[in-house]
Amino acid sequence: MNAADIISAVLLEEGDRFTDRPDDRGGPTKFGITLATLTRFYAPLEVTVETLKALNEGTARVIYTSEFFQEPGFAAITDEPLAALCIDSAVQHGVPEAVEMLQRAAGVAADGRLGPVSLAAINAADARALRALVCGARIRLYAGLIERDPALALVRAKGFALQADNALGWGNRIARFVEEIT
Repeated sequence: MNAADIISAVLLEEGDRFTDRPDDRGGPTKFGITLATLTRFYAPLEVTVETLKALNEGTARVIYTSEFFQEPGFAAITDEPLAALCIDSAVQHGVPEAVEMLQRAAGVAADGRLGPVSLAAINAADARALRALVCGARIRLYAGLIERDPALALVRAKGFALQADNALGWGNRIARFVEEIT
């Protein structure tokens, strides 16, 4: 699995449609690329929602390679499945959060930047264990996002009980088992 394969897998998950759902805090998105990411990529040029709507797959691949593979330092991770997990995490949670999850898993200072100390520790560690720890962190993050959803609070206030109320507990429960794979 190389960078092109990793990016293809992300594109398969994200799809090629333009979306702009009010409940998606990422805002307008196409190919999993947000308007904010596109604006950073094209800076100092002006970027609009129309620019995002016109985004094609080739340009999306260039953006993924630059913004989610090379720039954050994930290209220097020797274990390709770990690099793929980190890129997917960065697409969903932002680069700093993805880097911090990986740094915490590797037992180094979580500053959101992959420098030589972090990369040395990551590449020297058991990659399978790091993958399990990052997956556990992502499960906890997803469950926390559901738990803190303002819409869920509104529904609770009206007296409704939803399965989403259990998400944090369920997420923490399975995350513990995933993290123990290490």
